[in-house]
Amino acid sequence: RLAVADADEWAGGSIVKIATFAKSPLQKKRLCESCFQLFILLESILKIFLRMQLFYAIFFFILSFPSLAQSDMSIEVKAILKTAFTDEKYRSNQALSQHAAGLNYQMPLLQKSELRLGADDNQSTQNQIGLNLFFNSYRAIQEQYRWKQSRVASISTQDPWFLQDALATRYKCIIEIYFADQSVRYYRHLDTLLDKENELFQASIVRGAEIEMKEVFRNETDKHEVSNALLATDRNRQSAYRNLQSWTGKTIQSIDFKDFISIDSLQKTLESLPIGDNHPEIIARNGQLALYDANLKLDKIEKSKILSSVQMGMQREFRNNDWLISPFARLTFNIPILGNYRKDWHELDLRRREVENRIRVLRVESLKNIETHRLNLQNLLKQHTFLAKKQQNNAVERLLNNPKVAAEMPVNDLIRIQVIQQKNALTRLKVSEDMVKTYLEILIESGQLSMPPLRDYLHRSLEVF
Repeated sequence: RLAVADADEWAGGSIVKIATFAKSPLQKKRLCESCFQLFILLESILKIFLRMQLFYAIFFFILSFPSLAQSDMSIEVKAILKTAFTDEKYRSNQALSQHAAGLNYQMPLLQKSELRLGADDNQSTQNQIGLNLFFNSYRAIQEQYRWKQSRVASISTQDPWFLQDALATRYKCIIEIYFADQSVRYYRHLDTLLDKENELFQASIVRGAEIEMKEVFRNETDKHEVSNALLATDRNRQSAYRNLQSWTGKTIQSIDFKDFISIDSLQKTLESLPIGDNHPEIIARNGQLALYDANLKLDKIEKSKILSSVQMGMQREFRNNDWLISPFARLTFNIPILGNYRKDWHELDLRRREVENRIRVLRVESLKNIETHRLNLQNLLKQHTFLAKKQQNNAVERLLNNPKVAAEMPVNDLIRIQVIQQKNALTRLKVSEDMVKTYLEILIESGQLSMPPLRDYLHRSLEVF
C-alpha cells in the first residue's frame, strides 16, 4: 500500500484515477500493482538509456580526441606559409590599395564660376550682369585617369615586398625548427654519452686505476659546450614555436616535414628556377618611378592650359537719351610662360633620378649577392659531399659496424668512438642547415618567394600553395 501511495504521488494521481475504473477491491489492488510495476520498468529503461547515451558520448569523445589534439599539435609547412596572407603589413597595404582604387580623382570640366554684376564706368552709363566660367584642361582630365592608375599601382606594387618579408620570416622559422629538432636529439644523445664517459672516469678513480687527466678535462669541456649548445638550440626552437603559435593561433608541438627538400635536390631546384633580378623592392621602386613620370606629365599639361575662361551676360548702355540692352560674350586665353615652372619640374626630375639610381644599385647588389650565395652554396655542397665520403670511409664507422670488434673493445674506447660519431653527425647537420639557409637567401634576393604561382620551396616537388 505504501508503494502504491508513493507511485500515485509520483504519477500525479494518475494511478488512483486508473484504479477507479476497476470494480472490485481486488481488481483495484492488482491494477495498482501492475501500474506501479510498469512505472518502475519505464523508469529503469529511462535510466539505462541516459547512461548509454552518456557512455556513447564519452566513447566517441575519446575516439575523436586524438585527432582533435593532433590537429592542434601538428601542422603542415604549407599551412604555415599561408599565414603570410594574414600579415598586418601585407593586409594593410592591400586595404590601402583598394581604398585608393575606390577614390574619385577625376577633375570636372568646370573649374569655377563667377557672377559679375555692376557698372563699368563712374557715370554708371554701362551696367553689366554676366557669368564667368573657368574650365580645366581637357587633356588634364584625360591624363588624370592615367595618373590615378599610376598612383594605385605605386601602392599595389608594394604587396610582393610585404608578402616576401612575411614569407621569408616563416621560412626561416620553419628551417630553424627542422634543424633544431634534430640538433636537440643529437646534443642530448651526446650529453648522455659524455655522462657515461664521466661515470667511467669516476669509477676508475675509485678503483685507483690510472687515467689521463687530459681526457677528463676534455670530457668536462665537451659537457660544458654541449650543455650551452643544447640550451641555446632549445631556446631558439621554443622561440620559433611561439612564433608559429602567434601566426596560427594554435598550440603547435610539431611540424609535418614529409617530403622536405633534400640536399641532393636543392641544387637541381635552383638550376630549374628562373632566378633573376626580380627583387620586390625593385618592383616597388619601379612603381614609384612610374608615379613620378605621371606627376610630371600631369603638371606640365595643367600649366600649359590655353583657354582660361568664357564670359557671357547682358549689358545695358545709356546712349542717345535711351538705355540699350545687348548680350555679350568674351573668351580669355592664357599665354603660358613655362620658364616659371622650371624649378618645380627640375625638382621632380631629380627625385625621379634618385629612384632610378636606387633601382640601379639594388639591381647590381641583388645580382652580386645572388652570385655570392651561389658560390657559398657550391662550397657548402662540396663540404657536405666530402663529409659524406669521409663518413663512408671512416674507420670509426667500420669499427662500430663490426659486432666482433665492438664486443671486444673496452667500454671507454667504445663510448669515445660514439662521441666522435655524434660530433661528426652534428657537423654534417650544421653544414646541411647552412646550405638550406643559403638556398633561402638566393630565393629572397631573386624575389622568387613572392612570384606567382606561390610555391613551397622547402618541398621536394615545389608544391603550389
